[in-house]
Amino acid sequence: MRTLSRIVLGLAAGLVTLLLAAPSAQAVTVPSAFVVRGSGAGHGVGMSQYGAYQLARTGSTAAQILGYYYSGTTVGSAVNNPRTIKVQVLGPEPDNRKKATLTVAGGRFTLSDGTGTVLGSFKAGKATLGVKGSKVTARIGRKTVKAARLVVSTSGVATVSGAQGSYHAGTLQATVIGKRLNVVNQVAMNTD
Repeated sequence: MRTLSRIVLGLAAGLVTLLLAAPSAQAVTVPSAFVVRGSGAGHGVGMSQYGAYQLARTGSTAAQILGYYYSGTTVGSAVNNPRTIKVQVLGPEPDNRKKATLTVAGGRFTLSDGTGTVLGSFKAGKATLGVKGSKVTARIGRKTVKAARLVVSTSGVATVSGAQGSYHAGTLQATVIGKRLNVVNQVAMNTD
């Protein structure tokens, strides 16, 4: 509706400008009103925002509104498929970090390599992540572990220095990209 109003105002302003720019020798009468007619129902695909709003205002449920706009479909729950996504936590470029501190609060954490071999299990605390060649290192107290991919699993909440947020779902995975530390959070879809 706003777009139509802008078009009408634009047409009216343009017409007035043209009429005012006309030679003064000719008397021109400016109409007192303009009528713009249009038709159509948008692109005809999908759900109308205002229509859905009105249906909700008059008592239709979400399922009824979806059924109205998408006839022939059914409303139900999605199957929780096992796919995962990786969310960037730290790195890569332009981040030049080669070290970061992993802090786990509450519970324990386990470090594994990319094949699932457990490299160590630790109580909540800090681990210094670093880069050594093409491998990631993690130093926890006096113990240092390294792998091409370090996977951090925890029952607590993890944070990574230099990154925003805290992580309690999925696994943190540290790798080396371009001689820099790279950390992602791998999370199963439809879980949080």
